[in-house]
Amino acid sequence: MAGSMNPASFQALSQDAQKEALHDYMIETTGPKVERSCGDGRKALNGSIFIKNFGGSLGAATVSFVSRWIHGEQVTYGDAVEEALAKLKTKFDLGGHRDNGSDDSDTSSGCGYADNRTAIVNRIATTEGFDGVINSVFANAIHDGNRSQWESVLGAYQAIAGKQAQPFTPNGEQLITSLEKKDSTILMLDGAHEEYAIVFNEKPNTTLDTNRLVEDGGSAFCVDIWDAMAQTDHLGINSEEARLIYMAEWVATALVLVVDKGKPLPPIFFYN
Repeated sequence: MAGSMNPASFQALSQDAQKEALHDYMIETTGPKVERSCGDGRKALNGSIFIKNFGGSLGAATVSFVSRWIHGEQVTYGDAVEEALAKLKTKFDLGGHRDNGSDDSDTSSGCGYADNRTAIVNRIATTEGFDGVINSVFANAIHDGNRSQWESVLGAYQAIAGKQAQPFTPNGEQLITSLEKKDSTILMLDGAHEEYAIVFNEKPNTTLDTNRLVEDGGSAFCVDIWDAMAQTDHLGINSEEARLIYMAEWVATALVLVVDKGKPLPPIFFYN
């Protein structure tokens, strides 16, 4: 029923009931063309079913960038993104988004992931006990078996943090423009951020129908982990390394875009 997922109704539910209510909005992504975009929960004015990752295609490209630094390649973020997107395009439809409130800015694209790259990197590089923060979201994600790998990831972010002035890190407008030049699907998102949940989805060929959720009064972030990992696999990145970088990016993005703006971190739900 329209309006049944409004914040007051959703927050009155138990956590199990909240997870079940959101599950009703999971849909299949099979079809002749499935678009990709960001994990942003706002309504897309020019798209319907689309696979999600924070930053859209920039998410996997960022993992490639960090991986190259881990392995000694001190490439700029802009160059690494360009090269990763070119390779991704050989197998995946590229995508990202703008919003209808950012048209008057020379640097802001409307995508928080693209616009806050420096802040996200700094959050990872400087947050004391960041592995514990990750483990509070992804249970036992960092453990004795991958501790040395995690230390390499963290070391790369700390090195990158000292290099971020332009042109090393393009601004958000430059990043989304780069996607547009590659014939990517750029969705136009509408309205303010009102997400009250974060969905991490590992079930292949499914995603959260964020448009229908908004129409019913709700809003939630979503990351389709299954597709994110398929992209970094195509880029030739070790799966454990890619997952560690992704988790750092996903958690830091939530901190920068939600917690650092004075809002509580919303409940997190996993589907597989």
